[in-house]
Amino acid sequence: SIIMEPHEDFDAMTRFDLTAKCQTLERNDPTFNKLLDVWEQYTSGANGLQCTPSSYDKLWNEKRKKSWADWCSRCDLSGLDFGQLTSLAARRWFVDGGAWIHKTSERNAQKLEEPRLQLIEAWRIKTPNALSDAEGNSIFDGIVVDSMGRKKSIFVKQSGDEKYITIKIDSIVQIWEPHRPGMMHGVPVATPVLNTLIDLRNLKHLEMMSAKDAAETSKVIKTENGEIPTQLLRAARSSVSSIDSLGNSTDADQITYYRKV
Repeated sequence: SIIMEPHEDFDAMTRFDLTAKCQTLERNDPTFNKLLDVWEQYTSGANGLQCTPSSYDKLWNEKRKKSWADWCSRCDLSGLDFGQLTSLAARRWFVDGGAWIHKTSERNAQKLEEPRLQLIEAWRIKTPNALSDAEGNSIFDGIVVDSMGRKKSIFVKQSGDEKYITIKIDSIVQIWEPHRPGMMHGVPVATPVLNTLIDLRNLKHLEMMSAKDAAETSKVIKTENGEIPTQLLRAARSSVSSIDSLGNSTDADQITYYRKV
């Protein structure tokens, strides 16, 4: 193994490969989902992050609690409430290596601009093909940086063909855990146990195939004179006398005898 720069050690292809494997386990593996549920429970809580006003002014606390709850019910552009959004962000952190929350706004019923949040999955952050020449210089895996390596903006892939929007980093909250200085994207939390989980899933698959084969296939043991009698199958292990190809009389236990037959 060799030591590489963070953006080379964890490049776009590696990130997408790990994310794809984690998402496959998320859809199909109960063990992975149990780990994911426990992570979500201890990261955001069963009902998502909860904020409770706690000043010395009880009347102010009540008003703020009511207004906060009112906004939380419509805080997300796609219709999620604040608890659902934070719980989902925790899940994407575990599976995708992070979550990106876009701080934006929308006109409310009174036609006034009101703060809104938009959750962006990490796999959507990528470098447009048209700007591939800048990859590794001013752009690192969909993230534009300045001369000091600080994040300036991100490219977000939209649904459909090569359609991207640019969002300034000031409008973004990145939920992740950097493992090295200079990292741009987070590694899926499940990465260290990913191979073990895949091996366990493959082992369960092979065991199930073996069980189904045993249930569907009839196994018949035959002797030189035909099928072995049922009473011999049920009998305890005992000696069997036989004559070998040279005409010599031999004694052997039933298991050894039928292995040779």
